[in-house]
Amino acid sequence: MHTVIDQSLFHAMFNDVAQPWSLQLKKQRFICSEELARSLGLNSVSISLSAFFSVLDESGVLLCKQAIKQACESGQAQHNKLIAVVQKTRYLIDFKINAGRIGDSELHGTAQLLLQFLSPTQELFLLRKIFNESKNGLMVADTNHYVLLANKEFCHETEYSPNELIGAHASAIKSEHYNEAFHHKLWNSINKHGYWEGEILAKTKSGQDYAHEALIKCVEIDGNKFYTTTTRKLDASLATLTQQQEYPPTITLPNKAEFETQLDQLYHSLRSDKTIVCMAFNASMSGSISSELKAWLISQRFDSMNFDGYLGQLSSAMFGLFWQCDKKVDRINGDLWSIIRRLTGTRKDDAIKLAPVLTVGCSVLAIDATSPKQLLAHAIQALIANQQQRSSTLYYFDRRLAHRFDRITKLTKLLDDALQAEKIEVYYQPIVSLPDLRISKFEALFRTKLDTDLEYSTQELIQIAEKNAWIDRIDATVAHQAIHDLPLLQQHFNDKQIGISINRSLQSDLLNLSCLEETVQILSHSNVNLEQVTLELTESAFFQDLSRQKIWIDKLRSIGVELAIDDFGTGYSSFSYLLNLPVSVIKIDKLFIDNLTADSAEFAMIDMLTTLSHKIGGKVIVEGVESVSQLHILSQLKVDMLQGYLFSKPKSLAQITSDKDSFNFNHLAPHIYQAPVLTAAEIMTTDYVSIGLDDRLIRAKALFDKHNIDHLVVIENSQCQGTISRTQLMAELSPYLGTKSEQQRDKVTLNKRVHQVMDKNIKTLPEASLAQECQQWLSQHSNSIIIVHGSVNVCIGVITAKEIMSRCLSQSSK
Repeated sequence: MHTVIDQSLFHAMFNDVAQPWSLQLKKQRFICSEELARSLGLNSVSISLSAFFSVLDESGVLLCKQAIKQACESGQAQHNKLIAVVQKTRYLIDFKINAGRIGDSELHGTAQLLLQFLSPTQELFLLRKIFNESKNGLMVADTNHYVLLANKEFCHETEYSPNELIGAHASAIKSEHYNEAFHHKLWNSINKHGYWEGEILAKTKSGQDYAHEALIKCVEIDGNKFYTTTTRKLDASLATLTQQQEYPPTITLPNKAEFETQLDQLYHSLRSDKTIVCMAFNASMSGSISSELKAWLISQRFDSMNFDGYLGQLSSAMFGLFWQCDKKVDRINGDLWSIIRRLTGTRKDDAIKLAPVLTVGCSVLAIDATSPKQLLAHAIQALIANQQQRSSTLYYFDRRLAHRFDRITKLTKLLDDALQAEKIEVYYQPIVSLPDLRISKFEALFRTKLDTDLEYSTQELIQIAEKNAWIDRIDATVAHQAIHDLPLLQQHFNDKQIGISINRSLQSDLLNLSCLEETVQILSHSNVNLEQVTLELTESAFFQDLSRQKIWIDKLRSIGVELAIDDFGTGYSSFSYLLNLPVSVIKIDKLFIDNLTADSAEFAMIDMLTTLSHKIGGKVIVEGVESVSQLHILSQLKVDMLQGYLFSKPKSLAQITSDKDSFNFNHLAPHIYQAPVLTAAEIMTTDYVSIGLDDRLIRAKALFDKHNIDHLVVIENSQCQGTISRTQLMAELSPYLGTKSEQQRDKVTLNKRVHQVMDKNIKTLPEASLAQECQQWLSQHSNSIIIVHGSVNVCIGVITAKEIMSRCLSQSSK
């Protein structure tokens, strides 16, 4: 294909190298090469920053400002594609900011014109063409849900013509399976979170129901709300599924006979270290749908699991599933509940009445069955012998298995009920700074009350939530509430600096990406100062794909959020996290302070972590502090913040605001570690060399030659009368002393008395003087010494600059 290149200025530079530029932040000046200035149509190589921004389009200005801010705050290189408008023509620019130091007042980088970009008219034409020719259904409605735009695919799905849809109310395609209360709940959810996605039923012009995947987003343009809907039809109409007139059914599940055949084949090829798990289940929908759609829904969700099992339909109301696995009972139970969760879908599915409640009967080969036929029969018996419950329920044929997992199963059901009823409470525990014992922030914690007499802990419920993939929903709800409550906490304590700490549990690569993206959305739409928000990332299953997660991590840091690694050291902790991620806080788990003493291995570990964190500009929080002895040791280790029952148990907002005095920790101040106060007597040396007033300088020279010292102390009647330094002595003597050229006056000098040349202007301090006073004086008189005297001015020692430096450094490291 022949490519036409015009001879415009842009194409003349098309193959040029990137051009350098610099930005003086204090002066707000943009300076670049002559080539770049000419390419961008600038009238000078040095212009104001606002003049440079005027060359970029609106989105380019926003991207450029964000990149400049992030480069200043992180010191890291930034890379963006910007659109510049030169002589009414738009060009794509490769804009790079070089790595530098945090807080630099000058940035450097390069810019390179890449290609001529679409004109606004071309861009609009292409977007319209893409919109109309997309294989997904696309529809746009106004704030009152009247249709403004609909593409060909959407019209094809709904059987309406564009003329019939445009201007019509979106209720024209609503399925009659849902009532008005349901639609009201759905749209409230969209307005609250900004989007909704999932499977939903819709109605065609002829009145037939069909299922499609939908993504509905709320978009604001110039203060006006619009709703965009993207759809993908998932099956043929229900009529064609049942009547099989125009299209064959999309899904045909194996029947009972085929299911038994496949089960028998697996049994005869089974290895000795494997077993077979068989489950029979029925699905009760919260809404009324046909059995065909129910079968389609179950099969769709099973296919999305990418699970190596075999699904069949045993009767019109009963399904079967089997798979092989290791002979590990706990693993079997975990797999069963994982399958149940995936088949029931999400809470969004429940909101639109496409979340079935499953009743499951289960049998395990070699535990309660010895043949394939018995295996299936026992699974069916376990199902039909038990009643349908309000939430999904698992019944084992073997009572021993049922008894083993009975408690955790009950708690799982109860927690599921509580979450579906939105019974999530948020409690707050203070994080206290050292050494001032001031509340630095509150950590927002999940709490709920289950309707049971069973004893349980919050940590146990969190583990259940993590196993059932509910933890991201819990974290999101807690984050929303915590952000809402932060101004109330600040107002109650009359402290605008109090922050909030929220948690996000990272369990899998896919969940990590979605929950981090959701966190960015939650925080970006909040009205709080995001520099007062700390995001604690639990590392129970930390990053599998650091490069992709780091995109969202960097976005969180770019909006000001502080990042912390929770429970550092208990999971997959690595110092590489501190180097590869913009983590500024690590939280040390309670595990490491339960047996903390001054000579324990835990002491050494916390000391090492704290020192390392401080050297790279980070902070350390220690959790689980319960005693004043722990407070004393941790304050000695100079950790930054503490959290635990010693200060307060987690409390609700109402409990906190009703009892302000309970958050005054002044009574703990006496337990804060205080470094021993050094005195002159503790840092002086008594190993000094003295000389008498009437001794001659020849003796002083002999003492200097014998000892590696810089000063002699002149003593008379145990009191210091002055000092003589090596430098002072040498200044008195001729440089020819001891040579053949020795002069007579040098011999005379050596016969002088010490009191004739000594320094009488000496610095003396009593033995109780503070080391800090000594250090301050010697920092200004480094070539002198301090004479330390007792109660009757008796010289008891001396302090040199070298001595005080070594002693004070030794003390500060303790």
